[in-house]
Amino acid sequence: MITEAFFLAMAIGIFFISGFIILTIVDWKETLRLSLFMKAPISYMLGLGAVSLQMFLYSLASIPFNVLNIAAPWLLTLAVLVYMRPPITNIGVRVSFRDIGYFDWFLILVITSQVVYAFTYAVLVPISGSDAYQTWFFKAKVFFVDKGLRTEFFSTPEVHPDYPLMVPLSAAWIYTAIGTANEQMGRIIYPLKYLSLISIFYFISRKFISARISLIFTTLLSITPIVMIHSGGLPGTLGVLYSGDFVGYADLALSICFLSGAGFFALYTLDAKRPYLTLAAIFLGLAAWTKNEGLVSVLTCGILIVVHIITQRISWRHLLSFIVITSSVIAPWLIYKNLLDILGEYEGHVGLKPALANIGRVPVILDYMFSMFFRRTELYNFTWYLYLGTSLINWRKSLQRPLVYLHILIISQISAYLLIYLVTFLDIQFHLETSFDRLILHILPLSLLIAAINVGAILSMDDGINNSKIMRGDNDQKGNI
Repeated sequence: MITEAFFLAMAIGIFFISGFIILTIVDWKETLRLSLFMKAPISYMLGLGAVSLQMFLYSLASIPFNVLNIAAPWLLTLAVLVYMRPPITNIGVRVSFRDIGYFDWFLILVITSQVVYAFTYAVLVPISGSDAYQTWFFKAKVFFVDKGLRTEFFSTPEVHPDYPLMVPLSAAWIYTAIGTANEQMGRIIYPLKYLSLISIFYFISRKFISARISLIFTTLLSITPIVMIHSGGLPGTLGVLYSGDFVGYADLALSICFLSGAGFFALYTLDAKRPYLTLAAIFLGLAAWTKNEGLVSVLTCGILIVVHIITQRISWRHLLSFIVITSSVIAPWLIYKNLLDILGEYEGHVGLKPALANIGRVPVILDYMFSMFFRRTELYNFTWYLYLGTSLINWRKSLQRPLVYLHILIISQISAYLLIYLVTFLDIQFHLETSFDRLILHILPLSLLIAAINVGAILSMDDGINNSKIMRGDNDQKGNI
């Protein structure tokens, strides 16, 4: 058990190290001025993508999965970076606890208790969701046993062979490191995602609004039931869900990648720092590497970059950079699927003709969506009331960048889901009841971020976003955390 715990820690460490290396390359000159507390959660999510892509490419090259093959390249690269001693390796901690009041400490205590609970419950309970096991962790076990990907495995329709592989390959790395397919140890990646989610949310929101408002909305995100259900699990059922434990699904990872990609893109449109655009491209690419739904955000953001380039008279090289980075993440899997002739679930179903043929479903779909958004507060708290209400109050700035871009990203995702429900070959009521609660999770953190920015703008005595601290270069406001 002690040996397994050691190798589990090592496996998690490789996630952080690989992501840190990528962050080093992206922000080589430290223009983003990230502290260790912000580098860690960003590095973890980047590391999940980097290691899983590494394992996928190893399979294409017939390199078997083992600890040495996977860990050695990252450790050697880290050693080179430390030897070179670039500025990025000076990872000092820049955290100020000035002017933190009792209310702030209360919020921090709430967030901490949620994090402790997620880690405790996640490692004590085995995988229970049927889809979590069949679609994601079963693949991880197969890849671990086979020490790679076998083409014949993807000829089985029951395993959803068209689904991207970031989640199962990440779990397969945990199994490879500890030497056994221990699902409870594999679950540790989920509370770590939860910690990354709330940390990245705080970091991005803090770029727009005060520490107090950022902390309030980070707390709201941390206590949103649907987030905890996918991060650590709950002992009982909640609302319309058949279970309180959805740990093992890919939706939490997608929501983090979507939040990060959209958030860094928003920061790029305000601050024009290329590392922000690079991080946005990587995270949106990882969203598509997590689930097929992530392709929508990549295409939408590409269009928004074109709009931004035209309206702000920016070099078209920025669009080329975005295309190259996202394609580097997405293309290997798409090419592999095409070569193996792996068809998607909706291959041949999506299109204008089948959508028009099922146009009568629209009232049923919209009614169910409205019910989930605004009536299921036991799952989402009052997130959607905050999002809609604050956006209406702050409507003028909602039509300005970057908020208008963020709204478009959310609308495009919802529109894509509406299209899928229009053309689905499943019973529409069954499909809605078994999937839409998870699809909402994809956009929930970003919706809450928009609400936080709206509240900051509404309460601000100045012009809000356009005069925010990111534009003024003010990094030392009172109450900074």
